[in-house]
Amino acid sequence: MTQVIFNKGFYQLNMLLRNHLSVIPLRAEASDRAEMTSQVLYGESVEVLDSYSKWSKVKCMWDGYQGWIAKEHELINSKDSTTIVKTEGMIPSDDGPYKRISPGSYLTESELKKFQPLNGFEDDSLQRDLTDLAMQYLNTPYLWGGRSCWGIDCSGLIQVCFAMLGRLMPRDAYQQAELGTEKEIHESNEGDIAFFQNTEGRINHVGIVLVDNRIIHSSGYVRIDELTTEGIVRKTDNKLSHVYKSIRRINI
Repeated sequence: MTQVIFNKGFYQLNMLLRNHLSVIPLRAEASDRAEMTSQVLYGESVEVLDSYSKWSKVKCMWDGYQGWIAKEHELINSKDSTTIVKTEGMIPSDDGPYKRISPGSYLTESELKKFQPLNGFEDDSLQRDLTDLAMQYLNTPYLWGGRSCWGIDCSGLIQVCFAMLGRLMPRDAYQQAELGTEKEIHESNEGDIAFFQNTEGRINHVGIVLVDNRIIHSSGYVRIDELTTEGIVRKTDNKLSHVYKSIRRINI
């Protein structure tokens, strides 16, 4: 396997590069203080669109999202085929004992052979459904723009879980709400996607429907609460936290 590591900003425009770190923040502007709008997981590819000072503007190849990443982050020029992993784990690292790998990351064939799962799923090839994949994020802290098992937002949870089943999804909840077929709440099944709205009727939250009128979603942390016709009722205080908008059934 031949791969060239690019760092210190030596990127060519329109080059496709693969993330070689556990996770890289994607920012709205070319600044460490700028909002983190998303994350690039290990093995995901980006296209370099522009360069400014210590920053590169990139486009994420899995959803078209654009943002800025610091040039100091390690990217590689590799055309090796990759496979998505469905559980947290680790692989050996060139500059340390190992690298932590979040679910939803992409590994090459050689990396897969060295991959060590951390949560008991010894066989990452086992068939697992959407809710099963989401459950492994339980108690993960909420992080605006997050897509990893160390911090994730509501739409990031949906996007990554679908990706692990082979379905590429848009990054934001309002975009995800345009997919699939709308269902009434009494028609909903486990694995359907529920959307919620702000006072202006705009979608501001999303979660995955579970059995017994429950929902798994990221709000403060990834948690399970009650789903009603009014919205999400928190189990911790029995208060309405999100106002119901719609439910969509999205085929995988």
